[in-house]
Amino acid sequence: MIVSCACGAAAGNQQPRDDYTHVAEGLSSPRAGAAVDAAFRMFSLPDFDMVCDHARAADVVRLRSDTPRIRLRVGERLALRTLKIVALDAGGRILSAVPLALEAETAPDVFDLRSDHIAEAELTAVKAGQAKLRARTMCPRSSGEAVIPVQVQ
Repeated sequence: MIVSCACGAAAGNQQPRDDYTHVAEGLSSPRAGAAVDAAFRMFSLPDFDMVCDHARAADVVRLRSDTPRIRLRVGERLALRTLKIVALDAGGRILSAVPLALEAETAPDVFDLRSDHIAEAELTAVKAGQAKLRARTMCPRSSGEAVIPVQVQ
């Protein structure tokens, strides 16, 4: 069974928040300026610890977004696989393929967040306003979060 909450049972220091909703799972960028790998669901519970160990996720101390701000128009779609988010260790070195939860701020409701509409790891802007996207580490003993502001016109 493939479920996002496979990581909720083994959550790291960055926990889900009530003001955000889960929209996709991803793997951190392999290098600065590169995009994440993202999909609606990517991880299975039986393999999750191995994925975290392989990525050295326990060494992550922070996430950095190389996507400073996103600007969209109402009706425009955002492919989450275009986000650029690197995981960094204490020495500032990039750790690639670290499991991430990708989340969208729920209020104001600028995105269509119905699960059947986000299944392709894309968000559609439905109302003008400002919101935030959040990437957080999912593995045990890993810590990191990056917040990306979004402006919809």
